[in-house]
Amino acid sequence: MSEHRRYFRIDDKVIVGYRVIDEKEKQMGEAELKAGVKPGQGGIRSILSPETQLNGLINKYMNKDPELGQLLSVLNDKINRQIKVAKPDDKKAYQADKPVEVNLSACGIAFNVRQKVEVDTLVVCEMMLLPDFQHLIAYGTLMLCKPEVGASGKTLYRVAIDFDYMLEEAQETLIQHILKKQTSSLKERKNKEL
Repeated sequence: MSEHRRYFRIDDKVIVGYRVIDEKEKQMGEAELKAGVKPGQGGIRSILSPETQLNGLINKYMNKDPELGQLLSVLNDKINRQIKVAKPDDKKAYQADKPVEVNLSACGIAFNVRQKVEVDTLVVCEMMLLPDFQHLIAYGTLMLCKPEVGASGKTLYRVAIDFDYMLEEAQETLIQHILKKQTSSLKERKNKEL
């Protein structure tokens, strides 16, 4: 893979989550990914909520078979009305239920969170790339946690995660996503200039 492609950076909106892990869990998770184990199986716990994952699948079906996608959406809404999902109060994890603004490259990701996290912390990071709802997992190191005042006036922390390990196919998917977004952005800018 060209090193040049790894360092393209874009501003994007993705659904993202991370969880603090230790070295043993990182090694075990990397081995399971290599073996083809999916999140929720083996020792890999999915960070993204089942609702987020289900919405991603529903949106894929909306494009392929709108009638089936609509049916799945209605059923999901009905189930959601019947149950109340409690979120765990885990100070060592972060999960966005909707797209958040990120700065993204094939080498890492930066975004804002509410909780301070120690630099050099090992994390597992899950992303859902939009609009195709491509699910990616990366193991990495938190390299930055800098306080910033958000638009609401509340203190947020800008975290930056360097990806240490990602399956080659996942990294290629990420690179293709970044190049596609960058090309689209350049076309948009060119059209505005005309």
